[in-house]
Amino acid sequence: MLQVQMDTDNVNLLPGELIMIGRGDNCDIQLDDPSASRVHCRLLNRDGKVFLTDAGSRWGTFVNGGRVTECELSIGDEFTVGETVLRISAEGHAAATTLVPPRGAQHGLPVEEFVSPKKARFSEGGEFLPTEPWIPNRFLNKNIHGYHVETLLANTHTGMTFKAVRRDLDRTVALKVIRPELLSHQNDKARLLRAVETMRDVRCSGIVQLYDAGEWSGVFYTASAFVKGDSAAELIKQIGIAGMLDWRTTLRVAIDLAETLAELHERGIVHRNLKPEHILVRASDRKAILSDVLLVKAWNDTQCQQITQHGDCVGELSYQSPELLGSGEPVDHRSDLYQLGVTLYALLTGKLPFEVREPALLIQNILSALVSSPREVHLSIPELFSDTVVRLLSKRPSDRPSSATELHKSLQQIAKFSDV
Repeated sequence: MLQVQMDTDNVNLLPGELIMIGRGDNCDIQLDDPSASRVHCRLLNRDGKVFLTDAGSRWGTFVNGGRVTECELSIGDEFTVGETVLRISAEGHAAATTLVPPRGAQHGLPVEEFVSPKKARFSEGGEFLPTEPWIPNRFLNKNIHGYHVETLLANTHTGMTFKAVRRDLDRTVALKVIRPELLSHQNDKARLLRAVETMRDVRCSGIVQLYDAGEWSGVFYTASAFVKGDSAAELIKQIGIAGMLDWRTTLRVAIDLAETLAELHERGIVHRNLKPEHILVRASDRKAILSDVLLVKAWNDTQCQQITQHGDCVGELSYQSPELLGSGEPVDHRSDLYQLGVTLYALLTGKLPFEVREPALLIQNILSALVSSPREVHLSIPELFSDTVVRLLSKRPSDRPSSATELHKSLQQIAKFSDV
């Protein structure tokens, strides 16, 4: 019998079982640890193997001292969630021993004297180090490498984005400062710099152009084109206030994004975190474009051990494809098509394909439950368009369109047939 060992209890991990770990009320293993995220990570027991997936936690999940996003665990492996150390064991196995003490105790310090990760970053060796508070006022009205920071545009799990001005170039930009815990190790910084060099030369009308990137006072930043418009997330919120979004608007968004994904996939860039917050609808021409592609490229270049191919499983759980949640299918460009399907479904209906609050049940629905047709909510949607969105949400990648190029052609035909 496989078990998850804690300092006070052991939890059995049954064959085929998926359990959630975090401090939230709906987690199967609920931790009394303020350093843990509400849903911090997931464990899946599949075919006698245990797979761990970080659930986009704020401070990361560490296995045997190394930060991971997805990996297979062996008996005796220790993984750290916040300041809680857990171990995979089996009844009667030699590895089933007492857990190691909390981080502070390992250094001969009282635990309460150790720095909380909420006010810390990681050093190259994985230890917590104090840092300044991560709040907008730290950057507002400051000059960051020649950019004068004016107003906060967004504050997300990857960083804060500000409207800033490079006065010597008379250029307004979207300046993003990246959370230091995401770049806590030297290899994290190295892969971001590699991504910068790659993305500098990418010219694609469907993505936000990168102007500059670098390090300032220990904080990494990116400067990209400032785009006036609404995010797809804002459009979805508007649906609840003003009624249904015209399906023609969603179809145009779908055509734009399919074309952009086709170009990115040809360059070997798989997004893996496509969701409404990363989609902008430009005010000038209503064209839908992708943002944060630089960060996606950096995370996809990670060398950490994965269940699947290289990639980072960040972002909201509802937008994760079945293969990113451990279905056993390979993760490739078709995962982007699934995430596009979730976004289009939300734009058409004002809700997600599966609106379940309990994380474990939500994952089970994504892995196995059927998706209702958007036409059940929005009767004016053409049947062909509705069927295409449902196909994008297929559990098996092989049942989705084979490529973004194929999807783009299909959507163009629907637009022509519908006189859009």
